[in-house]
Amino acid sequence: MKCLSENELEYLERITIKLSEVSIYLQQENFAEYPTKTRYEQFNSLKNLRRILGNIDNDMSFMGCLLMKEFLQAKHEVPDLNMAAKAQGAPGLDLDVLTLDGKRIIGELKTTYPYQQHDFGAQQKVGILNDFSKLHRHNAKYKYFFVTELKAFNILQAKYSQYLNGVQLVLLGNLPLK
Repeated sequence: MKCLSENELEYLERITIKLSEVSIYLQQENFAEYPTKTRYEQFNSLKNLRRILGNIDNDMSFMGCLLMKEFLQAKHEVPDLNMAAKAQGAPGLDLDVLTLDGKRIIGELKTTYPYQQHDFGAQQKVGILNDFSKLHRHNAKYKYFFVTELKAFNILQAKYSQYLNGVQLVLLGNLPLK
């Protein structure tokens, strides 16, 4: 992978600090005793963990963007991409770049884990259909729908193939768990 931008490195450092804080917190808390604690203590344990984690979905999205960057650099002649330049959750396309020879690449990223066994939850469907709509509204040589969950990939292929016309579905970061 090509070098990370300064912004990307800073974002990774913030995630590293967050994970370190989670590790310390989990070591300090005695979760074996969790069921015997008062509801107030149980609530505070979860609240403290949530405070440390912050918006973990944004962190997952950023990591997905770095996987997108690796994919794009391997497949296309693209200029240096700074995946930390756009705020996670900001409106618009998740990816909108030009290749070195001027071809437009657009993409949407979902780090969503499907809520249902064989489909997405209602709100998840709304988000996915909105993303497909964005991809189909724009002209581009390359259109990608990136996902990070194998289950999401399989559901999209099985139940949402009508939306994949002209869009390449890409599964990112699907390595076996250790």
